[in-house]
Amino acid sequence: MSGRTKYQMLLRILDAIRAEANGSKWAQQYACESIDEDEIRQARAKAFIHLYLKVMFGLMEFAERESFITDGNNDGESTATTSTMKLSEFT
Repeated sequence: MSGRTKYQMLLRILDAIRAEANGSKWAQQYACESIDEDEIRQARAKAFIHLYLKVMFGLMEFAERESFITDGNNDGESTATTSTMKLSEFT
């Protein structure tokens, strides 16, 4: 299997995770309807974090994983302790 094929497989996985946001309040953040390459790249980067949380901690629900991603203003300030406690249950 060539590197290009593995990369394409990763993109398909990330795009499937992005598609989980379709119809939710996160649809715009995950560029569900976008054709802009920069928006899609940024959304795939966030989807990669989702993939990590899914594989390492077994967090299967999109909304649950999204609560652990801190990329906005003041994210993590009020929920950092709660999030740490939740993740510590898995380690």
